Amino acid sequence: MKIYRFYSHPDLPVRVTIVGYYDKEAKRLHLAAARCSEKDRFVRKIGRKIAEERLLDNELIASVFLPSINIKDFIIIAKFFAMRVRHHNLK
Repeated sequence: MKIYRFYSHPDLPVRVTIVGYYDKEAKRLHLAAARCSEKDRFVRKIGRKIAEERLLDNELIASVFLPSINIKDFIIIAKFFAMRVRHHNLK
């Protein structure tokens, strides 16, 4: 299983890690996230671990239908969901 990863911009006060995998049969991109508190120091390794565990445990923030996937599509979708997670205190 190929896992895609996205980390929000380092200048933001609340950092978000988005991970996803593309299910070719279902044509769906499954996404999970980890959100770092403003009080915490962002560590990619920890954010990646938490988000990947959520992905594997099916604790998804979204499952998006896509006919196919490429890295540019993933980044656009991940940026959108990172903004939602950052502003709405989602996982």
